[in-house]
Amino acid sequence: MKTRLLAILVLMLVVLGASATSFTYKGIRFKVNNNEYGINTVSVVALENGKKYKGDIVIPETARCLNRQGDIITYAVTTIDKQAFTESDELTSLVLPSSIIVIENNAFTNCTNLVKIEMPKKLEYLGNAAFAGCSRLKEIDIPTGIKELGDYTFADCSSLTSVVIPGNVIFVHTNVFRDCFNLNSVVFEQGTEYIGDYAFAGCNRLENVEMSKSMVVVSHKAFNFCRNIKSLTVPNDTIVTKCFASCDEIPNVYIEKRTIRTKKSK
Repeated sequence: MKTRLLAILVLMLVVLGASATSFTYKGIRFKVNNNEYGINTVSVVALENGKKYKGDIVIPETARCLNRQGDIITYAVTTIDKQAFTESDELTSLVLPSSIIVIENNAFTNCTNLVKIEMPKKLEYLGNAAFAGCSRLKEIDIPTGIKELGDYTFADCSSLTSVVIPGNVIFVHTNVFRDCFNLNSVVFEQGTEYIGDYAFAGCNRLENVEMSKSMVVVSHKAFNFCRNIKSLTVPNDTIVTKCFASCDEIPNVYIEKRTIRTKKSK
């Protein structure tokens, strides 16, 4: 009995000031979902009063608080809310639990010292500009549940050097990797079909691009100013729409066996 009372007192201190819809647990702020992501689930949200998350953060798989009747309620942590970590420039690493299925728009925008993040395998949705401006993020591992990369998802991630787009990602939308200045290699695995406008624009150190035969559309200026690409083979049936604008220095661009641009000899 004493142990249970002590646990309740600790919880009361942890969630001091909690409302019916939000509470703090282990230094992380949570918001109760309205059954949007299942019964008894919560989203990680921004800290109150303009405070920012710092250091190495491990998000728990479950969070607990007391209801008005004094009962301990356990919630599954399923979502990183919009702007939850935006401009947390002292955040250095983040571990997400396997229960996370959604990362909303701008969740980690401009976390300029975030070096590492472990995304859960069950992740199903990665929002627009989720990691835009994370200039020290060195590597990403895109989970197999992701079907689309939203606009500006990894834009301005200038420390990325290589990216593998798994075949489960069907759509790579507008400006996804725009201005990733140090990106050198991109591999599209079999399954990806669409590369949006300006998806890799400004990746001026990009040299190696491997495009799968499943590709259907490479859209307007997708590789704008990617002047260091050594060579690129585009599948025969792929629709290309000025995707290599301002790339006059590319030695060879092929549509399978048919050359569409060869560097002129002097």
